[in-house]
Amino acid sequence: MLWVFFAVFIMGVFFWSLQILMRQKTAWKQVAKRHNLNYAAGGMMSSPIMSGAFRNYGLSVYSEAQLDEDARGKRYRTVIQMELKSGMPTEGVIASAKLSAVASQLDLQEVYTPDTPDWNHGTYIRTRSEELLAPYFTPARTKAINALMTINGVNVLFVFNEKDTLLRFETPDPLDDVSKMERLINKIADAADILSV
Repeated sequence: MLWVFFAVFIMGVFFWSLQILMRQKTAWKQVAKRHNLNYAAGGMMSSPIMSGAFRNYGLSVYSEAQLDEDARGKRYRTVIQMELKSGMPTEGVIASAKLSAVASQLDLQEVYTPDTPDWNHGTYIRTRSEELLAPYFTPARTKAINALMTINGVNVLFVFNEKDTLLRFETPDPLDDVSKMERLINKIADAADILSV
C-alpha cells in the first residue's frame, strides 16, 4: 500500500507540474504575440523563453533553477529582466531583503541609505561612490524603488554601472496567466520610466 501511495503521489505531482508548464507556455506565447516579442517554446519538459523590446526596453523572461537555502534541493523561479536605456552616475546594486546576501558579495565598498523618512530599510544598497549616487535618489525614484522592492513574493535586483542598467525580478509564480504577466511587466516598465537617468 505504501508503494502504491508513493507511485500515485509522484504521478500526481508530475501531471500537476506538466499542466502548469503547458499553461505557462500558452500564456507566454500569447504575451509574445501581443507585444511582438520573440518566443522559444523549449523542450516538452522545459520552460519557454521570451525576449525582445517591450516599451523600448530590452526584455528577457525565463525560468531558472536555484538551490534552496539549505542547498539540498532546487526551486524554480520565473525571472524577468529589463534593460534600461542608459547607465547610472556610478556602479552599484540595490537589492530587496532576500537578495541582500547576493548584493553584499559584489566588489562595491560603500553601503548607502537614502536620507529620507519613508525609505524602506529592508532594501540594501552598495555602491562604488555614495557621493555620486546620492543625487540620483529624487522623491519620485525613491518611491518607485520602495514600491518595487516590496512587491509581495518577488525578489528584486537593480544592478548598474556607468554604461548598463538592469532590473531583475524573481518570482515563484510561473506566470501562467496572460493578464497577470502583462500587469507585472508593465509595472516594471513603469518603474523603468522613472528610474532611467
